[in-house]
Amino acid sequence: MEERVPSARSSTEYFPPLDSPPSSPPSSPPPSHHNSIIIKPLPPPPGSTFVIQTSRDQVFRVPPPENSKIVESYVKQNQTKKGPANCIWILIAIATVGVSLGVFFGVIAAIYIPEIPEFEITQFRVDPTPPSHDKKQPKHVYEITLNVKNPNPRMDVSYGGDRYGLLSFEHRKVADGKFEPFSQEAEHSSNLKINLKQSAKVELPSEMEKSMNSTKSKMAESLGFKMFVSLTISSWAKTSHKDISVTCTFKVNTLAKDTRIVYQECSADVQ
Repeated sequence: MEERVPSARSSTEYFPPLDSPPSSPPSSPPPSHHNSIIIKPLPPPPGSTFVIQTSRDQVFRVPPPENSKIVESYVKQNQTKKGPANCIWILIAIATVGVSLGVFFGVIAAIYIPEIPEFEITQFRVDPTPPSHDKKQPKHVYEITLNVKNPNPRMDVSYGGDRYGLLSFEHRKVADGKFEPFSQEAEHSSNLKINLKQSAKVELPSEMEKSMNSTKSKMAESLGFKMFVSLTISSWAKTSHKDISVTCTFKVNTLAKDTRIVYQECSADVQ
């Protein structure tokens, strides 16, 4: 077999001289509209962080740290100076309000002091009832008229509760009964009539029987009257509730017709 020896290339390599400028690259063929591909840069992904590095000598602080320290020191000094002063003014304001309220309620307590009404018997009359076989029928009815005075200048008085009264002779009860509630305005007086009935089971003392049947005017024995009532003494600023008992000792000229009161003494006590 014959050995084939490759033939030497006849191409000649060209080396540009060192001083000559590099030749410009061969111009690329013009892009074709059908084969050209336009590549656009992609937008940064969401949440991306860009770090910009600058030299340390270009970093500035506004305001400088010296200014911020000076401002902080002034703020602390003002707080320390104003803190106790504010507390003192608050305490002074609280004390002023407390003293004002104390004076106000003291004046109210001094002006609106509830006083117990005054009672006086102005008339006493015996009304005998006709005889009856009914044991529940009262034998006599005793009518007592009281003058009640409200001494409170700025407070009204209401009379309520059980409103119970009784008549006694020599410490023996001879009649009793109740009366209707009523009320009074400030510094007003009014008359209160109370009818006390003698029970059929109660026997009158002989002295009372003689005085009722006598036609002569003479000094009768002492009688006693007692009543129990609840008071409500009220105003716009104050209301007081009291239970009182009124005790009266009185004398009349006769228990027959034209009875007149010749002596009396009444007192009211808080229960």
